[in-house]
Amino acid sequence: MPHISRRYYYYGKEIPKDEARFYAGMDELEKHPLFGKLKGSVYMRGKYLQNKGSIAAVDSGGAVYVNVHQNLEAAEWEYVVAHCLLHLAFGHFDSDKIPRDANGEFRADLWNLACDIYVTRFLSDIRYGEPVVEDPAKKYRFKMNDEVKIYYHLLESEIGGQEHIPQSYGLNGLKGLDMAGLSKPVSYKEGEKNEYAHQFAWALARSVTDTVSRESGNK
Repeated sequence: MPHISRRYYYYGKEIPKDEARFYAGMDELEKHPLFGKLKGSVYMRGKYLQNKGSIAAVDSGGAVYVNVHQNLEAAEWEYVVAHCLLHLAFGHFDSDKIPRDANGEFRADLWNLACDIYVTRFLSDIRYGEPVVEDPAKKYRFKMNDEVKIYYHLLESEIGGQEHIPQSYGLNGLKGLDMAGLSKPVSYKEGEKNEYAHQFAWALARSVTDTVSRESGNK
């Protein structure tokens, strides 16, 4: 289960409305059969959030930082935090997953955009939460079921030639990356594994099993 950092108020003191909506969203996320079992820590702090429109960002250490003053509804906060947790679960910070050129280089801004598109489509397919970004399917016609393929599609497109790529489907404004520290991808030693991806695989299998069991019980 993700760790949600919550502020505590003395009895009788009203919780600010923006925080209350955030907590309501996190209560629902924690009850979800998939997202409620993922690893990560969520903080109401502005770390990494320096751009107009910045809502959230996540780093490779599993920390998600949110700006609760963005006046989102509970279902939108569900969507935002799920988006960040999926970057961890899909291994988007992992060095061995990131596509590189012949010199071993890659464009962090383009990779972040590709991963945002992939996550956005995933959340759209399972109809989770209330989206805070537009569906990329309205703009792009290629298949969006693989981050690496999305990256190369973007690289070969008009946007790939731009010096500064707008992060249209991210959560850290148009200029910021919502995957913080992406310039230093994570490498694992022999015997190590991505704990977030491992937990996601377990949670996904568990949620499918639970769903099948419920459906069988209803027949």
